[in-house]
Order: sequence, then structure tokens, then C-alpha cells
Amino acid sequence: MRPQGTLNGKRSLLAVDLGLKTGLALYGGDGRLIWYRSHNFGTTDRLRRAAHRILNENTGVSAIIIEGGGNLADIWEKEAAPSGIPVCRIGADPWREQLLLPREYRGEGHQCHLADGVMKAFRVNLISLRIVF
Repeated sequence: MRPQGTLNGKRSLLAVDLGLKTGLALYGGDGRLIWYRSHNFGTTDRLRRAAHRILNENTGVSAIIIEGGGNLADIWEKEAAPSGIPVCRIGADPWREQLLLPREYRGEGHQCHLADGVMKAFRVNLISLRIVF
């Protein structure tokens, strides 16, 4: 069994592009991408079960950053709470405008840059969030 808060001995960050169609990216403590995927959960019940499963399968998640809000973000926060995993919600526009060129975040292909942009935004704000990562 892996120690709580680590993934193969290292801390990790889960980035979530929120929605019933969700994008996920898991980063190691060194900032390198471990995996990314997208899922169309279709219903909030399926999303809730999947969030629970994802956090149980990846015990190294030490922080979650979510692009989006509302009741779907509440699901992730409720699943993270028992493990004491901090969750940070961010909006899409601020980080996209600050970290990406307009051609990178406009149009159909912008989803490709989400995981990298979310990670950059998270790292930029680490001190203000007071999350040790």
C-alpha cells in the first residue's frame, strides 16, 4: 500500500476540467504529466461514483484544482474532504488570458491546452494557496 498523500512516494496534483464531459490530468510532484484522459459521465450520479473511484485509485493526490464550479465542483470537494485533500476552483478565462496565446485558447482545439494551463496556473499560485506541493 502506498503512503497517503503520495503516488509511488511522490505527491501529485489532479487537474479537472469540470463538466459531465470531464477532462482529467494527473501530475507528479515534479510537475510532469503522469496521465490524462477525458470521460463523458452523462449524469451527476456517474460523475460522483467516478470521482470517488479516481481518488481511491490514486491515493497520491495531494491537491485538486478544478476549472469550473457549481454542483459538479461540489461533488469533487465532497469526495476529497474525507482524505483532507485541498480543492481549488478556478475560472477558465483568467488563466487562459494570462498563460496562453489567444490562438491557443480560442476555438475547438482549446481543450488540448487545459491540463498544461491549469498546471501552470496552479504552480503560479502555490504560495498564495499555501499548499505544499
